[in-house]
Amino acid sequence: KDLTQRQKEVLASPQNLAMWVTITREGQVPDFHSGTQLMRDFWRNRYQELANADVSTDDADNALDTVVDYMERTGRLFAPASLIENRQKVAHELHTHDVLRTYARQVMFAHQSYLDFRIADRLLRAIHKGTGRVKDWLGPKEKQSLFRREQLRQVLFMLSDESPDDFSENVKE
Repeated sequence: KDLTQRQKEVLASPQNLAMWVTITREGQVPDFHSGTQLMRDFWRNRYQELANADVSTDDADNALDTVVDYMERTGRLFAPASLIENRQKVAHELHTHDVLRTYARQVMFAHQSYLDFRIADRLLRAIHKGTGRVKDWLGPKEKQSLFRREQLRQVLFMLSDESPDDFSENVKE
């Protein structure tokens, strides 16, 4: 299948190209028009690969949420490896499938964009459920940091793409 001009533009980013190669290597051909759509396809692919290794979506989500919760709460890009050590099989497969990496007893995502996406996607789901708002998530101006910048960009892009009314409402706030 030939790529559209827009898809070629998205794949000009080395990270997006790496995700596309990972997905296509598994025999899938993603249909995407943005980096966010490609990221969603990447995560679907990773979950499929984890399922092939007998790791359920719930087990993977629980381990990843533990790591994301710590990183989001502390504003850091790493978390203590001990947070997921009691989930050896899940942790092993997340490392094997290049979702997580460990260095010096610290676990981190293989690429920061994976963390940013997971935080933005979590907020998007809360907004759709009526339990979250971008303004509340960001917090007061004096507590905002650069840690949130890419996450904010992603959630606003997701909102504009999936729910223009929620986008307008959250941007006004």
